[in-house]
This record gives sequence, structure tokens and C-alpha cells, in this order.
Amino acid sequence: MQIENNITDELAGCVSRATVIRRNEPLAKHTTLRVGGPADVYVEPATEKDLAQVPKRLQEQTKSSLENENSLGHLRRLTDVQSWSA
Repeated sequence: MQIENNITDELAGCVSRATVIRRNEPLAKHTTLRVGGPADVYVEPATEKDLAQVPKRLQEQTKSSLENENSLGHLRRLTDVQSWSA
């Protein structure tokens, strides 16, 4: 949930106010056959500029999240090794 909050806050800061950003939006509302579960983050860019910003910001956020996750995984492995060697 924290990641979705970070993403929505980040996106809201770089796109126009007319862009729609929602969390847990049912995709069934937006499909012809009315099927689809909730999207973690749903975005309807209002302008071409907003459209260009969305993937750029998501890529930056994803890269940052993965780097943090890899660092945490590395720390967990170090902790496991230290606990076994003690």
C-alpha cells in the first residue's frame, strides 16, 4: 500500500490537475465486456505531456523500489549468514 501511495503522490506532482489518478480502480468500469479487477494505480492522462510523464515517473519509481528491495534482500542474507555463524 505504501508503494501505491508513493506512486500516486509522485504522479500527482508531475501531471496536470485534469489527469485522473485513482487507487484500486475497478477495471470493469473501463472495458467493453465489463470484466477486470482493481488496478493498484489507474491513470487517465489529460494531455500528451501528461501521457509522456506517466511511464517516465513509473519507471523511476519502479527502479527506486527495486533498488530498495534488492538492498533489503542483501541485508536479510547478511543477517542470515551472521546468525548461522554465531
